[in-house]
Amino acid sequence: MGINPAMGMGFGGEDFYTAMLYQQMMNGGANWANAANGTKNDANGSNGNQTQPKKQGIGLMGGAAVAGAAAGAGYLGMNYLNHQFNSPVTEVKGKVQFTDDFMKRFSGEYAAIKNESAMKQFFKDLSTEVGADRAKFTVNEKNYDSIMDELKMFLEDPSNPKVADMSDDLKGFLKQRIGKTVPAAGVTIDDTNRGQYELVDTDVDEIREHYAKTLERANDLEFKNNYNLQKSVYDSFDDFVKGLDDCTDSASKIEYLRSNPHAANLTADELDTLLKKGVSDTEVENIFNRVKTDAAGRKANIKTSYEALEKNMQSFAKKWDGKVGFFGKGKFNVFDKKTGGALDNALSAMRRAKGGKFAAIAAGAAAIGCLLYNA
Repeated sequence: MGINPAMGMGFGGEDFYTAMLYQQMMNGGANWANAANGTKNDANGSNGNQTQPKKQGIGLMGGAAVAGAAAGAGYLGMNYLNHQFNSPVTEVKGKVQFTDDFMKRFSGEYAAIKNESAMKQFFKDLSTEVGADRAKFTVNEKNYDSIMDELKMFLEDPSNPKVADMSDDLKGFLKQRIGKTVPAAGVTIDDTNRGQYELVDTDVDEIREHYAKTLERANDLEFKNNYNLQKSVYDSFDDFVKGLDDCTDSASKIEYLRSNPHAANLTADELDTLLKKGVSDTEVENIFNRVKTDAAGRKANIKTSYEALEKNMQSFAKKWDGKVGFFGKGKFNVFDKKTGGALDNALSAMRRAKGGKFAAIAAGAAAIGCLLYNA
């Protein structure tokens, strides 16, 4: 898992909850680019036919221009005009609510705001020396992913992992966490005292334990206040439970549980156990049985959590003012700047995605019309 700070927090851009949001925005842009490129290629591919038009009129090159113009108009219309097709709200049984499309994009923004303080504390704690005599190493959104990815690879090394193969960043991160002091002036590091000052291969158990504790906390932060993720885990929870029955040995049970940390609700101790080399079948079975026993309660808790999130998020739907005229973007009348910014960002993301789709449709329809006209 990667922490990413996007939208003002600290997981991947400014916070990690919006990795999905940013991906959706990029996908929207890609759709627009693909539509434009497709139109251009059609024009180039048909260029040789211009000299023998069957009738006077637009012509194929002109048709491509019309298609491009239609695509552009569709894209701009979805982004800069205020109408029912790109509204963030809809009316359900006389009640104004956010659309599903908007809710998906608001999810990351909302989680970023709600978890901002916890996210800052998370990085601060990882950057704090365990003791005053430890080497300082700062952890932030820029180096967290690479550190955790490398640490995961180190612990999963099928052979005995070697500390000597670690990057300096990973060594610096770990040395302040697991009891390595800074040598006093004049102290020479040799084989008799090396373990006091430097990471050594026998530190693997402590390294794994710290990784498990960090991962548990990151998993909790990723899940907390994250409507998209919580609803997704809930909707697929029955499939998760069925999948438990397909695990027949320790290896498959370990892989399945570690691949579904939010549904399994694994603790740091359980994560640590599942990462151990030579873990016993009994240890794995104990964790596996705990997950199965707790499944019904876990599903109910997730449902309660995401429904409460949905209610809180939907409360802002009434703040939408779409009565600002067709030639406007509409606005959210929210006093709090952070919440207002989150709502605006979600709206922009939704409209970009829709704009790309409508641009492609408009371009295709215009191109077909031009081809028929020149047939």
